[in-house]
Amino acid sequence: MKETNIVKVRNDRYALEMEELLGSKARFRILRLFAKYPNYAFTQYKICRVTGLKRQAVSKHVRKLLERGLITSRGDFVLRYHFNITNRQANVIRECLTKMALT
Repeated sequence: MKETNIVKVRNDRYALEMEELLGSKARFRILRLFAKYPNYAFTQYKICRVTGLKRQAVSKHVRKLLERGLITSRGDFVLRYHFNITNRQANVIRECLTKMALT
């Protein structure tokens, strides 16, 4: 009897969006920061200082994280960014990073 193994990988729009989201080293570094300190409010300046990334890179990647709802922003003159603890995907990513000792 011949054994047939079927291996499948999810390859829909959602999977592709997540690959694109997590496929950036800079964005992943920022996400790790937010996951480690989910109750902390970060300014763009603080994100740059902690991650070592340039302001333009932080701006670009924070925008992507905001679009996916993984972080939120508050403030008028000075925006402060927070980890979105109400977002299921954000919490799953945070749990994964914690288990991998990356936070």
